[in-house]
Amino acid sequence: MRRLLLANLISGSATLAVFTALAAYVQQTVGATATTALFLVQTVAVIALARWILRLLPSERAGLLWGLGQVVQLLLCVLLLPVREDLALIVVYAGVVAGLGGVSAPLMLYLVGRLAEEPLRQGALTGLASGRTASLAIGPGIAAVLIPVGGVATVILVAALLYAACAALVAHTRHARLTSAGGDTQAPARGFLSTFARPDGVGRGLVPMVILWAVLALAGGAVNAVEFPVMDVLHGFSASMIGVTLAAYGVGGLVVFVLNTLNVDILHPLVPFVVLPFALLGWAFLGPAGALIGFFLTGATYSLVSGWIRYVIDREATRSGVVIVDLWAWLQQIAAGISVVVYLLFLAAFALAVSLTLLVFLMVGLFGVLGWFGVVAWRSERRAGRGSVQEPSACTDRS
Repeated sequence: MRRLLLANLISGSATLAVFTALAAYVQQTVGATATTALFLVQTVAVIALARWILRLLPSERAGLLWGLGQVVQLLLCVLLLPVREDLALIVVYAGVVAGLGGVSAPLMLYLVGRLAEEPLRQGALTGLASGRTASLAIGPGIAAVLIPVGGVATVILVAALLYAACAALVAHTRHARLTSAGGDTQAPARGFLSTFARPDGVGRGLVPMVILWAVLALAGGAVNAVEFPVMDVLHGFSASMIGVTLAAYGVGGLVVFVLNTLNVDILHPLVPFVVLPFALLGWAFLGPAGALIGFFLTGATYSLVSGWIRYVIDREATRSGVVIVDLWAWLQQIAAGISVVVYLLFLAAFALAVSLTLLVFLMVGLFGVLGWFGVVAWRSERRAGRGSVQEPSACTDRS
């Protein structure tokens, strides 16, 4: 299991390293409009294509398919090298990689959820969430170190080697238990428009957690929308200090990732829900030290919240007989769609010169709402007699 979590961390870091290098090049040579296009094409690819592709794939082969995805990304890096300065091809590359990521993420969630035994499943899924957060520090860090040395080409070459390592890690992981995990493994093949519909079997037991997932996406999108203005306008940070602060967020996720892989129990599930809003207030209003400590705590607690939500969704979906991979692809669509709406709303707010402080309090308020929904969900779990299994646990399977 540790190999899977490490492969997920490395792959995410490689992808973000290349994207950071390309985005910096596009920003410096073309401008903000082209950089925005990179982000938009990634979101569209996830919303429109990932779930449709996943419905064509047998999820009992999730490990093989995820590994093949890494090989494809390696080949894309090789193809990108000679055309790395062509804007149109950069945008195409960003869209294709985002589509691959949209396919790979549900496969990895399914793979880890099926291979981790019940006492350890929450720790494993939290490891995935924290690995994603940690890659936000590692990936840009790789780009920052390598670009002065050998430019964008060096970043692409190193990313290709990292993808090869990921494929090897997954190839050496035991997947024998996957086919006996039980339940449907593939959604029925239907028309393209059906890939935007709610998966079969999503009933009352899952609806509260789907709502919690949507609120998490809403609050997370709000953070993304205000993070650069907060650090630039409210704090007056230099570009390097902004990078350090963003790295602090990733380090928070990395700490959670390491603690999970070292079998260290972390916190009661409700604690991160409570800490998150206060960590964000410290990040926004308590000066440079508060920004660093606050964003570090935000990265750590966001990873724990996301991991707990993923665990409960995975468990309830398994009990309800929902096709797991299709469910994760649908939830990914929801999160991506919400992100687009949030970005557009905040863009309008900035254009109308709405107070940044007001927008920050709105963002913190969304995390307060998330905390309320989290408490409600946890109490519901406890009343149903399942609260005793919600304590964070690490993954001890060394496969």
